[in-house]
Amino acid sequence: MDSAKTSNLLDHESAPLVLVCDDNPDTRTIIRASIEALGAFVVEAENGQDALDKCREQLPDAIIMDIMMPVMSGNEFVKAFREEFAGPFVPIMMVTALSDVENKVEGLEGGADDYVVKPFNARELQARVVALLRTKKLTARLHERTRQLQQTQAELVAKERELVAMQLAGAASHKLKQPIQSILLHCHLIRSALKEQSGPEASSVLEAAGIIQSECNALNDVLVQLEKADPNHTSDYVGQVKIVELEKED
Repeated sequence: MDSAKTSNLLDHESAPLVLVCDDNPDTRTIIRASIEALGAFVVEAENGQDALDKCREQLPDAIIMDIMMPVMSGNEFVKAFREEFAGPFVPIMMVTALSDVENKVEGLEGGADDYVVKPFNARELQARVVALLRTKKLTARLHERTRQLQQTQAELVAKERELVAMQLAGAASHKLKQPIQSILLHCHLIRSALKEQSGPEASSVLEAAGIIQSECNALNDVLVQLEKADPNHTSDYVGQVKIVELEKED
């Protein structure tokens, strides 16, 4: 597979960075040449610990990892990497001379995404790397889409709450205004009936009726404010409870 064809396989806005880790420098050179032919940048590491340090400096887009290495094996690296780097998703392909199922399963269970056995075919290696990079891109798109959907959902919930709050405010205002108007009317009738009377009892009743009228008018003002209130304009009340702030009319 020549470079003209392989470079077209990478559907990236910018060249991806691939980390190649193997304790054998000749193997690293072979893998590097194959990956650079795809149009990708390559950084090398000679063992798992070295690779982990390189990832801390700059997180790659994909990792090609040998299994049998000194200091830190490939399987140990995979477990450590997945624990330390929860996101964004970075695909890992294991490259090993071991053909037994146990080592393959251990790598995959530890967090690896693919594997290829030495001696490998360069075209197969390239194809697998391209597939992993495409998977990474699709995963990133999925995460972004999920984030957008969650944001949209939160906005819809907020709008729904606002609508419910306004409906409740309207219903409360409508239901309360009627009995308040009735109380005001009866207070007016009482004051009219006692207006011409004198004595401490009549004065006391007139004063009470006046207070009732004043308080009912205050309640009417609150209902008007409630109808115009912004459900998103809140203030802290007690603990985690928030209440809607009512602004008095000028």
